[in-house]
Amino acid sequence: MLRLTIPPNVHKDRLHGFLGQKFVLCGRVFVALRPKESKGGKAWKVYLIEVNENVDRHPKVSEGDHLRLTLQEFVRWHNPIWLNRKQVRNTAFMTFIRLRRSFQPISKWITRFDLGLSPSIPAVEFDRGGVEFVHDTCTFLCPIP
Repeated sequence: MLRLTIPPNVHKDRLHGFLGQKFVLCGRVFVALRPKESKGGKAWKVYLIEVNENVDRHPKVSEGDHLRLTLQEFVRWHNPIWLNRKQVRNTAFMTFIRLRRSFQPISKWITRFDLGLSPSIPAVEFDRGGVEFVHDTCTFLCPIP
């Protein structure tokens, strides 16, 4: 995966047109994922993933070429849209490749893609064995301030 940083003064329409094509680097083919929105005049962040295509080169197992995925396989692996079907109230906004059997709204799916590609690292990690579930207690005798 490659990350591109694009200056904020690049026109958005030109950026999307440019990134809509495949990129070839040393015979390996890369496809751009949706650009992360620029906020406050900051540069755009765009991720390019390597797909299982070649230009003027032959795949080599020794270089891990057999592990490369198609764009569609990567999307299914990285952010499976069908996992959150129970959280949807209105499926009219879903638009993406073959989503007829999926139930996650596209806005939530895109947000999760951004989160998955984020370079941030969790500040605290808990061991599953160290977490205990406690049921909520609610009383109607004491009003909430």
